[in-house]
Amino acid sequence: MPNVQGKPAIEWIHWRSAEENPRAFDEAVQVLGQDVWDYLENELSLRDNFLERSWRKVYPKMPKGVFKQPKTADERILDALILLEKLGPVPVQLQPSLVSIFNSNTNVRLFAIYALRILGEYASELTASTVASTQTFLRETNDPTLNFAAYCLLLKKGIEPDLSEEDLVGMVPKLTELSGEEIQWFICHSDADALSFWKAHLRRNDTLLTHLVTPRHISGISKRERKVLLLTAALDICED
Repeated sequence: MPNVQGKPAIEWIHWRSAEENPRAFDEAVQVLGQDVWDYLENELSLRDNFLERSWRKVYPKMPKGVFKQPKTADERILDALILLEKLGPVPVQLQPSLVSIFNSNTNVRLFAIYALRILGEYASELTASTVASTQTFLRETNDPTLNFAAYCLLLKKGIEPDLSEEDLVGMVPKLTELSGEEIQWFICHSDADALSFWKAHLRRNDTLLTHLVTPRHISGISKRERKVLLLTAALDICED
């Protein structure tokens, strides 16, 4: 294993190194080449096992400074996902690992959001298998944030989401469960036809919008009602 600045190059392959010592990080990436992607593919596929859990229990009793503090599989996966955002374009070989992350019930929700975002931002083209898995995930997930992250990923790549109009209408109430940041992401990655669809169905299905036009209702609206209004206003602005 080649060395960079006095330690194995692979030890520089971490998002903290990219921030704190970018020169060493860049050199390590150059020196390792394909090994970087092989390493990250392995990290993304990690799962906790009995031996690793046992080692973490024993570690506090070991002499200090002799061994590195062990991390859980989840911590290492998160580190790998953060690093992928810093590395930029993601090779095709990592798509199956990213798909398995957003499809897996064993991983935390944050991982799925990261995986979908990385595919949207840094994968130049989705493989047929990745598209099929994303379409299935879109139809089957009940989490509004993940639902729209998958929807936006497909739109961003110019792929028509495989949903019937009935499915789309059923997704409308979920829009109001998204945070402001998530709504902004959704709007930025929807095309004009999709924006018109969402706007029309929000107005048609949420009677709040017809009642809130009179001043006597405005002062007492709930947080959810306010979000519906803000969302439709944002859709209006975006379409114009």
